[in-house]
Amino acid sequence: MTDYRLPGPENGWANVDAVGMFYHQANIAKVIGGKPPVGQSIEMNVDAQLVPEPDNPHGTHAISVRVNGRIIAYISKDDDASYWNDIGRIAASGHTAVTTARIWASTQRPWDGRGANKFESRVTLVLREPNLLTPINNAPTGTYSVLPWGGGLQVIKEENHFDVLFNYVPPSGVGMLLLTMHRGINRLKNGTEKQFIEVRLEGERVGELSGATSGHYLPVVEHMETMNVLPVAWATIKGSALAAQLTLQAAKSTEIPDEWIIGPATTVPKFVPHSDSYTIPPTYQGELPTPAAAGRPPTATISTPSSFRAAPQASAPAAGQPKVKRGTVPTDEHRKSSPTMHRLAGVSMIILGVLLGGILALIPGIGPLLCIGVIWLGIYGNIVRRRIAKTLEAEASSGQGTQPSSR
Repeated sequence: MTDYRLPGPENGWANVDAVGMFYHQANIAKVIGGKPPVGQSIEMNVDAQLVPEPDNPHGTHAISVRVNGRIIAYISKDDDASYWNDIGRIAASGHTAVTTARIWASTQRPWDGRGANKFESRVTLVLREPNLLTPINNAPTGTYSVLPWGGGLQVIKEENHFDVLFNYVPPSGVGMLLLTMHRGINRLKNGTEKQFIEVRLEGERVGELSGATSGHYLPVVEHMETMNVLPVAWATIKGSALAAQLTLQAAKSTEIPDEWIIGPATTVPKFVPHSDSYTIPPTYQGELPTPAAAGRPPTATISTPSSFRAAPQASAPAAGQPKVKRGTVPTDEHRKSSPTMHRLAGVSMIILGVLLGGILALIPGIGPLLCIGVIWLGIYGNIVRRRIAKTLEAEASSGQGTQPSSR
């Protein structure tokens, strides 16, 4: 199996939350170099493989997240069906999908001060929308190199080539293409010659870049031509049966790192044709024992930043970044009651706090302070109960609170 890095910025937005970290705490700890000291957290980016598991007994579209062969999480059941076709095509072609995973981990004492310290983690993936993970067409034959990913730039005059583009518009209306870039010359009426960039799809012209935009790519295209290497760029196609648009996703000449220029050519592997189903080899690794002395999984109980922008191994949030909150870990005793009962108990705490506070307020001198303190305890108790209820609902919806599986 060869690695295939999914198209897009390597250190882009970590936008898809993984699940099942509780069952793979040992692997996560190995990946990050050990559990953080008590009261500290760690964040880092790692390359992760997305491996479809057609033989997973707990889900028909299970996709595991692995680092160096170790499973650290799974794509959630809310997302895996959407990504199954693209990830399956990659696996059926003999490749392994690779993307960037953002790992957050922390070791904390229990909120009530009882029991063992809790190791908590969160895994978030840099993952573009479904249908944008593999190209509709294969890369060209011969010597070529794919330009690094860059901001989207509109291709012009593609409406003159809809007869070609029509055959590449996917049923979803949006997809990825591999385009080749070529120098062209426009001769003006006064005899002046202007160079521009022409884009082709499997040898057929499908548009060009404006004069100003072409100027950003002419240096790299000229350089590659002298090296007898064909410039290739990722592009997004969006369209219908009536029209189509192309957006080039290639770094400008000034944005290309020296490592890419002097390094080996960047290529894209060949893929099997698109299909409704693929033959994928079994990859399920079997059941893992539930971590001892940790009780049931604290799934979705970690309140961590909605985005990860801090530098790797940062122990404190970066400026402007939300602060990491400690989650509430439910115990087996909590699970004896339903989420509804926990919410009712929380409301009752507030009511009791108000009633008791009203009585204590009659005490001369310290009465008002006691009143405020009791009411505050009632509010805090309500917050804790609501968090426990929310966590139990998350466990029930993911199925991880009822079966000790590795997913």
